[in-house]
Amino acid sequence: MVNRSPKYVMNQVEKQFPSTGHILSEVIKKRKINIAALARILQRRYSTVRFYFKNDSIQTAILWEISLILKHNFFADIAAQLPPDFAGGTKSEVLAARDAEIAELKQTVARLQGEKDLLMQVMKNK
Repeated sequence: MVNRSPKYVMNQVEKQFPSTGHILSEVIKKRKINIAALARILQRRYSTVRFYFKNDSIQTAILWEISLILKHNFFADIAAQLPPDFAGGTKSEVLAARDAEIAELKQTVARLQGEKDLLMQVMKNK
């Protein structure tokens, strides 16, 4: 039986994950947000909110809620720390890829329409 005492077991190849608490703290400091006011909005104790900033990880639902309240995309901050060759990307990158695919499909439709018209002419001439 494998002993998995740490809460999060990291592969030897993987690097340390980013601390969401540190990311939260930096945004709070930069924007000069009152933690007590944030705690009231979140309807949580001040000590609980302080714990979020000291902890390395946070539940996604809580991070989502804080993102909506502060109007800050913490998920993008975390995603920016992933290697660039990972799948996904920013909304603009995804939209650009989708636009390129749509343009390619339009060209294919135009080509197929031309081939269909040619076949229809050939069939009429017979």
